[in-house]
Amino acid sequence: MLSLSRKLLLILTAMLLHGTFVCAQARTDPGTLERKELGPIHDVVKRLIRQIETFQEDVLENLERQEDQVLYRRGDALLARLVQLETALIPSVARKQIYKDVDQIEQKFQEMLKTVQVLEPAKPALKRQISQLDVLFEDLYFAVSLGDTTPERTKKVIERQARILVDAAQGLKRTANYALAKDPGRAVVLEAIGNLTESAERYRKNLAGNAELAVLRSEFAALTNAWKQVIQQLETLQPKENLYLLRNASRIDVVHARLYHLHGLEGKVPHLTIRS
Repeated sequence: MLSLSRKLLLILTAMLLHGTFVCAQARTDPGTLERKELGPIHDVVKRLIRQIETFQEDVLENLERQEDQVLYRRGDALLARLVQLETALIPSVARKQIYKDVDQIEQKFQEMLKTVQVLEPAKPALKRQISQLDVLFEDLYFAVSLGDTTPERTKKVIERQARILVDAAQGLKRTANYALAKDPGRAVVLEAIGNLTESAERYRKNLAGNAELAVLRSEFAALTNAWKQVIQQLETLQPKENLYLLRNASRIDVVHARLYHLHGLEGKVPHLTIRS
């Protein structure tokens, strides 16, 4: 069964333009954000606030030197800006203002990310927290963009969703290689996940290279077929024995559906069902 949060994400995704950024389109004025569009944004902002608070707790546990306080201060500054954003999310707020606020918040996050990356010695717990925050910021960018059908914004959304799709596919491959490698009967599952990862990487590479529409559609069609094969293989696994792996895959399910709609493809979107 799909979780309620995943159902909501997929419904909201379908609200986006059923077209592609490479096609000629009439520009649509982003205008203001109304109550129905603010709901998913509020949800992501609340999750970000909770994640930052958890990050701060990990900073206190992992860093002892006085000079490491810069990371704590950056986390606090980011938390403060997210709380300000939350209070600014009122009906009829100018979309451009929210875009500006989110851009400024993301800049603060990038500063924090760089600080974590250069820590010596490395702190795996903080790196994991930063990775989770990175995914949530992509969710925020997607949520604030819902309803904005301008080609420029749609292009940016697709590029950013393609990045986290590759990251999620690589993460799924890493988890599967660890969890299933000793089971000879699961070689087909590992092969399917490997093919999906390669398809996602190739799709993103062509996207970054501004490939022609026909090439992008072809690559995304191949990616979709690869995802279908992964779904078929994953649904043969026992959830009780592979729940973490399957929950990892559910992230790909959500992001693939977003991209499917963003490319304006018709037909039923393939979905992973995790049996209870």
